[in-house]
Amino acid sequence: LRKFAVAYDKSTTKGFIKSGMPFAVHNIMSNARQRLNIIILSLFHGTTITGIYNNAFLFLQTLTVLPHNINRVIIPYLYKISYKDEREKIQFAFDIFAKFFGIISFALFLVIYNFSPQIISIMFKNKYLEAIGILQIISFALPFLFNFSETILTVLDKQKVNTRHTSIAAVVNIVSCIGLIYFFKAKGNAAALVLSFMVEFVLGYRYLYKNKLF
Repeated sequence: LRKFAVAYDKSTTKGFIKSGMPFAVHNIMSNARQRLNIIILSLFHGTTITGIYNNAFLFLQTLTVLPHNINRVIIPYLYKISYKDEREKIQFAFDIFAKFFGIISFALFLVIYNFSPQIISIMFKNKYLEAIGILQIISFALPFLFNFSETILTVLDKQKVNTRHTSIAAVVNIVSCIGLIYFFKAKGNAAALVLSFMVEFVLGYRYLYKNKLF
């Protein structure tokens, strides 16, 4: 076996932490946006209504895998392309996948919204029929869940912008959640979640067009 020595470079480590911090904060705020409202709901109305909400929220969580896995394939390829020298390639990817995300998400929205009674009945029998209305509200988040602006901002090394947008969405979610949960219980919780996804979606595309990146 060859001998090796462990080396530590302070500047490299500092640079790594600095560049990775926006990704870490983004993940924390993204999880907070989806989890804290569940805690708030349980504090206001107890565990029974929270369990009913979770049965509907489960479907959104599951569908989150789709855009995330697509991004895992797209991002490494786009990272190889220089935006300055080959902008048209990234523009092409943006045009194609933004439309693709839009079509897929809208189709899923129609299916989930229209077949919520059948989906809940098949998955949970007649025990959690109250989750039908909640699932229908949550389905409105699907077109905003497939957010390709977030992917493009990551490729353009604008992760700090992504993190800012996600943080704003998390704050919107918590504030609206407290107000809506008090009056509308689990349905208010679902509405607050949809609003937060919409805010992040609008902020992402607004940034791209406002800064004339596309």
